[in-house]
Amino acid sequence: ERYKSEGPGFAQTYRQLLGQTGSASAVEVTRKAGFDIEKPEFWLSALSIFERQTVEFENLVADVLGR
Repeated sequence: ERYKSEGPGFAQTYRQLLGQTGSASAVEVTRKAGFDIEKPEFWLSALSIFERQTVEFENLVADVLGR
């Protein structure tokens, strides 16, 4: 959720990350962008975001279906 804290400035970081994809390893590319994908915390954070969004989606579907 770094994009939320950095705001529009994160777009440049993200573009650079995408531009380097294929020219270096995933570890190197993400490290340059300030992420450490070798740490469990990175993945746990990503999974918690996915979990929260899944619960939100399930709640929206339940509301639409009247459950």
